[in-house]
Amino acid sequence: MLFRNLRTFDFTGRGRPRTTRLIEQLEPLRFESCRPQQPESAGWVSPDGSEDGPLVLELGERQLMMLRVEQRVVPAAVVREEVMRRARELAAEKGRPAGRREVADLKERVLAELRPRAFTRSRRYPLLIDAEAGLVLTDAVTASAADRLVEAVRAAMGTLPLRLPEIAKPVPAQLTRWLRSDRLPATLASGTTCVLRDPRDRQRVVRVRGSAELAADAAGHIEAGFEVVELEVLWAERLRFRLGEDLTLRATRLETDEDASEADALEDPAAEFAAAALVETASLVQAMRRLREVLGVG
Repeated sequence: MLFRNLRTFDFTGRGRPRTTRLIEQLEPLRFESCRPQQPESAGWVSPDGSEDGPLVLELGERQLMMLRVEQRVVPAAVVREEVMRRARELAAEKGRPAGRREVADLKERVLAELRPRAFTRSRRYPLLIDAEAGLVLTDAVTASAADRLVEAVRAAMGTLPLRLPEIAKPVPAQLTRWLRSDRLPATLASGTTCVLRDPRDRQRVVRVRGSAELAADAAGHIEAGFEVVELEVLWAERLRFRLGEDLTLRATRLETDEDASEADALEDPAAEFAAAALVETASLVQAMRRLREVLGVG
């Protein structure tokens, strides 16, 4: 899946941004790997993974972009151990414990020495603009990650007209009602997993996993006053996800026929990626529109 998790915004622009203009705006911010002393680098890459592909991919009327973030990882335990060793040497040399400022300086020197030798890790964050549906989709499980992605787009474009969705009714109350009645709105079905929480004590959490009779297994907890804060849902028998109380989708998965997928594989990797992304994003947008409709999200 391109979007393993999903957090959405309302797109409030008057029309779809011009793709050629978006590419021009993103090009100066194309991704470059971390330099030896650079702790992190962020920039835009081609969504299909090619080195010189376009930075914006059109999927029908939708526009897909991809932010890549690379970090030089220096394990904190290694830094702490080396700083403590040098602090002991400094204390023996000066005949007194190292001061707070001296320890801070040691830490900066250790990081400067270790960072060029540190391994790097990177992650790609897709963002999809669907002006017609009025949605912006981000692959971000936390609000801070989504905000960072949105701000990266705004830094390139100058602006990105969007807002947080307005939730009229508490989502947990609606999820609890669905599971208590064991009846979900049309096109939706419950899966085998849910998370319940006691609203009187938010530390009391119950997780039900892999249950073939989810409603029955959760019934006792619901009767005890717990509410459903996350529910695995299957949309239209083809998209599975865990719906959270903040409208995020986690662990998204398309229920595809693997044999059919292999048979339909294309020889052109870029075309194959675009075809798969088109199917996935269309399903995500349709599922999210349905969820917003039944949950009363404005």
